[in-house]
Amino acid sequence: MSSDTNKALCPICFNEEEHNLFIALLCNCKACVDCLSQWITLKITENNSTIDSKITCIMANCKKDMSLQEIYQKMPLSFQQKMDEALLQVYFSKQQDIRKCPNSNCKYAGIINTKSSCTSPLQCDLCGTQ
Repeated sequence: MSSDTNKALCPICFNEEEHNLFIALLCNCKACVDCLSQWITLKITENNSTIDSKITCIMANCKKDMSLQEIYQKMPLSFQQKMDEALLQVYFSKQQDIRKCPNSNCKYAGIINTKSSCTSPLQCDLCGTQ
């Protein structure tokens, strides 16, 4: 702990942060918002998680499982938006008839007809990438 009583040391990244930049999980483990954001985004993409999925606490010595929804409610709005984006990408990847634009600078996805074969290349309606 720092000599400044308004700051604490993150047990994950060891950065000193303001107390208001820490999130206390249901198991009472705490980490900074940045570490939790990166960890949860990784878990969502690794495990093809949904908002109802359970993940294990970020702390190696804690084995408590909690739902993403429980964590989501504790996070600042800016992180909730990142989590929404990661969950949306997982949703898209599970759908047979949705294709994400292959252009890494484009976030568009479109619905394709999976019952017929393609006779011409698919084209993104937003950026035009084929």
